[in-house]
Amino acid sequence: MHYPPSELKKFWKSVERLRKLAKFSHAQMADLLIMTDKNYEIRNESKTPPNAMGVLSLTKQFNLDPRNFVAGNVDWDTLVRRLSGHSDAIPERYNVAAFSRRRTSNHVLSYLDRNLGSDYVSDLLNRFDLTERVFSDPDAYINLQFLTDLCDHLTKLGLQSNQFKAIGYESARINKNLGFSQHILESLKIKDVYAFLVDNLMGYFDRNYKYRVVRLTETSCIVEAEQNQDVADALGKKAIGSTATCQIKAGVGASFPMSLGLPVADVRETKCVHRGDPICTFEFNFENSVFARKRGLLSAYN
Repeated sequence: MHYPPSELKKFWKSVERLRKLAKFSHAQMADLLIMTDKNYEIRNESKTPPNAMGVLSLTKQFNLDPRNFVAGNVDWDTLVRRLSGHSDAIPERYNVAAFSRRRTSNHVLSYLDRNLGSDYVSDLLNRFDLTERVFSDPDAYINLQFLTDLCDHLTKLGLQSNQFKAIGYESARINKNLGFSQHILESLKIKDVYAFLVDNLMGYFDRNYKYRVVRLTETSCIVEAEQNQDVADALGKKAIGSTATCQIKAGVGASFPMSLGLPVADVRETKCVHRGDPICTFEFNFENSVFARKRGLLSAYN
């Protein structure tokens, strides 16, 4: 690994600061960096490059992103809280206007875990100064900026619109045993399932928007999502979220029939604040689900 001289100074300064915060000895830090005590002393004093495996070993111990740590980009306040026993501490930037239940991020992490593995998810969360422990309470709050940052990162890695929609489908999988009355849902028509979930659950999980059903038929539903202006103002954004978070939202709504073991609905976002519209509008067509239910055809999900 190549380290510019300026990064080396930041790196060793961060190592020393971390050592003091964790109340570790120099010998303990040397062990974590996979060095002898003497080699640790020499490299620290001369500000020479560390062993790459040692950097990974050290940052893994403290759930830190190695690239950020080497560059000196450490959220020390959050790290101090974690070292003080608050393992679920989150950075202040994700605490401002925190109106999203953390389960709205859990289905993204679940999708990535199933497709890319738990180590990938762990490393990804470290990049944002978070740990998996943060998401152990799905009903605790985090702001929409985290999901936006996460989606921006995944977009840079090449994820496409249909993949973000598939991430939304994952919500039906991980919320299958959510606890609301399944037998009530199964007794409803699919259109009434949409009305029930939009009216009773979407606003509970996500208070960044006001959701309302504006048209409902036996085979389709149109839902409007109007952003919470207080959230936009607090985050300093004209439009909160992103096109990718809207695609996840579309996937979540399309997955409603899956809670009944039926095929996912077709969905189009016909209006979007990220395209200059005043609201986001989603059109769901669940004709195939109605047909499958009449014929007694259940999806593989069930």
